[in-house]
Amino acid sequence: MKKYKIYFLISLFIVVAFTFAMSQEVHWADQKTGTWDIVLHYENGVDLIPPEYLPVSYRAWLADWDGTARISATERVVGETTELQFVYTIPDGIDDPGIQSIIYYAGFTATSTIEWGSEQPIPFLFGKAREPDAPHSFRVAP
Repeated sequence: MKKYKIYFLISLFIVVAFTFAMSQEVHWADQKTGTWDIVLHYENGVDLIPPEYLPVSYRAWLADWDGTARISATERVVGETTELQFVYTIPDGIDDPGIQSIIYYAGFTATSTIEWGSEQPIPFLFGKAREPDAPHSFRVAP
């Protein structure tokens, strides 16, 4: 009986881990375009950003993904734009894409928090398959 409980717990753990891993949709490609809505308000969502501080810029980020979470201290800026989209060039492996709003004014910079793909209502990641090593010692069979 004890043996079956252990098998049940292991099976339950595997199902939960698999469900979490599959809840992150990985978009496989060499490049992928991320899009977002225009930012016209300050963080409180009420006060409009004055026209002299527009347009808002957007900083694109990537962070390494270990299969279950973003790896701390791997976050890196990969570009900046004033457009409402950015083409990410995806390195080998799986990465969590992010986007951040930036306002430049009077020599100062104000930034928002980073919106990560893995933290969206429909979570997503970007991935690029690593190329395998070529076969070695290719020859004619005897």
